[in-house]
Amino acid sequence: LGSDIIIALSQVLTIDAGSGYSTYTWNDGSIAQTSEIIGANGAGTYNLNVVVGNSYGCAGEDDIVITVEAPDTCTQDINLPNNWSIFSSYVYPHNPDIQAVLANIVNDIIIVKDEQGQVFWAFFGLNQIGNMTIGKGYQIKVVGSQLLQISGECCVPENIILSLPSSWSILGYLRQGPAPITSMMSSLGTDLLFIKNGNGQVYWPGFGLDLIGNMMPGEAYQINMVVPRTFSYPSNTDNYSKIDIINPG
Repeated sequence: LGSDIIIALSQVLTIDAGSGYSTYTWNDGSIAQTSEIIGANGAGTYNLNVVVGNSYGCAGEDDIVITVEAPDTCTQDINLPNNWSIFSSYVYPHNPDIQAVLANIVNDIIIVKDEQGQVFWAFFGLNQIGNMTIGKGYQIKVVGSQLLQISGECCVPENIILSLPSSWSILGYLRQGPAPITSMMSSLGTDLLFIKNGNGQVYWPGFGLDLIGNMMPGEAYQINMVVPRTFSYPSNTDNYSKIDIINPG
């Protein structure tokens, strides 16, 4: 399995036990030739062990220690308005469980929903969402205006490949500064049908309609795709001028 290794929260590490064996038994329950450690599952030390066997009944065993290291803390402040909104984060949280991510405002949350309709409902002790996923957005209903603070490792947006399914999903915004939605979504071309923000404002490129203007850190967007696509945001170092949108009165 190789030497013990340290990875970052943003990394995914595949451990390969080698080919040519008839059986593979990992201590994480996998029976494949490889096993994965996903840094975004949280900082800490992970011990992987595998027992391999061949057709003659011989067995071998090896293990490796993977440390997921939390770097210098990056904190994002997200302003949530009273009632419903849609949020996302450019931070890999040290603890990605949605209950831990929302800990500083949990007493003021009514409910949180992901794009699949899974919920976090603290009052009833219900957490169907589990870990928050980088690049996804979440609908949230709060009592009063709230300041959500998420600490962890800032992501590198151009290194994250997001999978957009056909029809509706909720897209997070991963850059640390605002930028025109026309520039951010240009690579999707005619495969993009429609985008809506938490205020109900729309970007509808087929009709030349843009009432959103700028994508903003902390916000997320309901997106409707004609066909499935992969997508990445530009780098934080790429400069984009904010644009002003005048809503029709």
